[in-house]
Amino acid sequence: MLAPRLVQDVFAYSVTMTAYAMLVRPLVFSVVAPAAGYLAVRVGERLAAVTGTACVVVSMLLFSLGARGEVIGLVFAGLALSGFGLGVASPSLSSSVANAVDSGDLGIASATHSMVSQIGVVAGIQVLTTIEATRSGANGFATAYAAGGAIAVIGVIAAGFVRSADRRVLA
Repeated sequence: MLAPRLVQDVFAYSVTMTAYAMLVRPLVFSVVAPAAGYLAVRVGERLAAVTGTACVVVSMLLFSLGARGEVIGLVFAGLALSGFGLGVASPSLSSSVANAVDSGDLGIASATHSMVSQIGVVAGIQVLTTIEATRSGANGFATAYAAGGAIAVIGVIAAGFVRSADRRVLA
């Protein structure tokens, strides 16, 4: 929710150009996620989740620096890196949830995972937009993204507790 407003308010993109710019994140995600799912099986879900969430932290820093310095290239790099990070982390986290429950509970576990993810997204949007609203212009966006990066560090720490599947069972 913040990135489109950043691109429109600070960089004066039209609504149409903003919509095109916002395609960067989902395009990168859709290309990376299938390969990352395969890679997670090879390197372990924990490493993939930590790597992906760390990329999200760095993307927040890029957004913050891009807003503060009014450098659109950093914003685009942040969009691409956040798409990459989410694409790397998401398959691992979904796999970890599926591996943690019996097959009969898979539907409930998947639904719970989706619900908790959506609650996190909504809470994050609310917190960051509130922070952005307390400041003016580019400084508001920079502060909000810096706070988002600080919060995302908790995600990296949490990802460190993800349990990778036993590779001996998979072989």
